[in-house]
Amino acid sequence: MESTTNPSTPASNMQVEPPDGGGLSKAESTTMLCEPASPENGKNEEEDSDVITVYDLQLICDLFYLPSEHGPKAIEILTEFYWLKTNAGVMLSCAGGGDSGVARPEWESRRDKFSGIVSKTKKAFDRLCSSPNRDLVYNLYTYVWDLVGVLFLLESYVSWLALGHFSPQYQQLIIGRHTWFSGIREAFVSGDHEPWVFRGGLTADLQRLMPVDSGNDLFMYQYPDHPTNLVYKIRPFSQKDEDVCYKIALETWEDGMDATAYYAEHPRLVGEKSIGPFINFYSTLGFVFENNEGDIVGYIFAAPSIKEFYERFSMAWLPDMRSKYAKVEAGEGELLTPCESTINSLYLTDPKAPRGLESPDSWALVRMAYLPTITDSSLTRRSIMLILACLRTSGVLRALTEVPKKEKFVQDLYTKIGFSVLTECASGSSEENVYLSRGY
Repeated sequence: MESTTNPSTPASNMQVEPPDGGGLSKAESTTMLCEPASPENGKNEEEDSDVITVYDLQLICDLFYLPSEHGPKAIEILTEFYWLKTNAGVMLSCAGGGDSGVARPEWESRRDKFSGIVSKTKKAFDRLCSSPNRDLVYNLYTYVWDLVGVLFLLESYVSWLALGHFSPQYQQLIIGRHTWFSGIREAFVSGDHEPWVFRGGLTADLQRLMPVDSGNDLFMYQYPDHPTNLVYKIRPFSQKDEDVCYKIALETWEDGMDATAYYAEHPRLVGEKSIGPFINFYSTLGFVFENNEGDIVGYIFAAPSIKEFYERFSMAWLPDMRSKYAKVEAGEGELLTPCESTINSLYLTDPKAPRGLESPDSWALVRMAYLPTITDSSLTRRSIMLILACLRTSGVLRALTEVPKKEKFVQDLYTKIGFSVLTECASGSSEENVYLSRGY
């Protein structure tokens, strides 16, 4: 009878490096190197070594446990994020949100704990990607890459909650219909259903905890073709990011392409016109995108009321812009440069909310841009998911974006992430812009 024992393969062998650092034989060179865990609960994962540790493997196993059961660390992640989300009222800057019996120091401590888990998971992923066992890497990296991206998304949302700028009635707005804490857990562990009924395991359970009911399409994106540990981080905007955001606005001004050469005389003009009002009036609803080195490569901003946005733009922001940039008078037979045309656009009719929009004070305005070198399609989807979750937590349930009709690339970008043309504004007040919205 033929043996049923599977032959040993590089992906199934694990070599634990002996404490004395003994060398490996040629036959062992294809197995996976793994540093032993320290006696102190595997804390050697904090070392700078790129060699994957036993702690890293234990963590990955916990995150991808059994078809009908989450591991201990996965349960901890689910529980900590849910607790932080439901008790965030203690961080409200206005009165009336801290009635849950939770103190701020406790919330901040558990937030730090959650961030620590996210950091350890990213470190384990970095070590996995650098492992010499490429069979193992190719088998696992897409799953862990996806999970790390979702953890970064949750961490960004928690960081925004810590600012305390959301609705006091937030708990009525963030309750999900089908989450691990509202019935799915019981059905998941009952064994009455096939495991494939519950899509995505831990990753999907974490996604469902984000307060966006109609966002499943935002978690459908192409994975990297080759193993990479590059996962863009999204963090709340701070005032020190202003110059970089203005620079990115200029480098994406021409339908997503660089316009720096046309604005050498006034390099801040484009940024001040496009995102200046968001930065000055609604900075708490702004986020920047960072790569692994901490370089900012994009941003997303939102104003909770498009009606209020245009009122403040016309009454407060536009007069300052006009006093800073004098109108350019073209001589006979002369053509204005792109920079001069942008300056003169400040003197056109004051912008207003589009005509035909029902209850404009209940619509949010979203604006996003990222460098053309970014090819990760998950970044735009995660950033939109984040801003929609923040708007919902703030009590805003409808969002739109405004794009010049000539900018086909930007229109296509928003269309790919679920936005569609707002038909009631198709013949709105501006013939130059098209308005797109999406539900959440």
